[in-house]
Amino acid sequence: HKRTGALYTCMLMQVGARMRQVLLPLETVSQRVRVASTAAAQGRHAALDKMRVVDTLDDELRVVGLLTCNAAAGNLSGVSYDWQCLRSESAKQLGREMLLQTHLFAGFPRIINAFATITDHDTTTGEFLASLQRAEGAQGAAVSPKPSSAAMHDGEALCQTVYGASYGKLRQRMQRLSPELDVWMIQHGYGTVMSRSGATLRERELCAIGVLAGLECAPQLTSHLRGALYSGATKDECRAMLEQAGLVFGEEARDRSLAVWESFESVRYGL
Repeated sequence: HKRTGALYTCMLMQVGARMRQVLLPLETVSQRVRVASTAAAQGRHAALDKMRVVDTLDDELRVVGLLTCNAAAGNLSGVSYDWQCLRSESAKQLGREMLLQTHLFAGFPRIINAFATITDHDTTTGEFLASLQRAEGAQGAAVSPKPSSAAMHDGEALCQTVYGASYGKLRQRMQRLSPELDVWMIQHGYGTVMSRSGATLRERELCAIGVLAGLECAPQLTSHLRGALYSGATKDECRAMLEQAGLVFGEEARDRSLAVWESFESVRYGL
């Protein structure tokens, strides 16, 4: 009986220690959530204070950049917080448009989950979608499909802008790898999604490089860094978006993407 009692006491001590290990992190998380909710209620994203200031990057675009990164990472609590910090209708419109674009890089499942999350936390989403449809000229125009020939034409023009002198090599390589992917990339990716009117090409490319910074896709990151510069983004803006992506994807991803940037910069500018 003494042995059983001692064993029981030991087990209780181990359970208590384990409970403390579980509850303390939960308490810390709860504190962080309360702090984040307070910041969101005040309308300023807490991460903005951790970012290097770039005068030509406004806060709304930087928060939208975090939104797309969190969506790509599957961090739905981050998506919720980012969305709550986008207060104006124009900011939400940009955020929604960039989330739609992000399915090209992160896939449908994570973007569907992101849209479910922002809908849960924004009771005006339905009204906003209706106003967006009216702004497009007629209800449903925002989602009306382009004729395939128009999408190919627009896609080829936009892809050429993004890839510049490398466009011909890209198309040849894609056709060798998969003719289907080549057509889908141009017709859907560039001709249907990235050519939409909801954002500028500069905004699209800056958000794209942030997402690609966390996906270990160096060739595609290099291509969209080129596209960002071709579309009017500055070197400082590109670097800042890569740096802030590290707040979502971690320091290793940040350092890896900055190494891609430095390699790209040295080739492009002969440094």
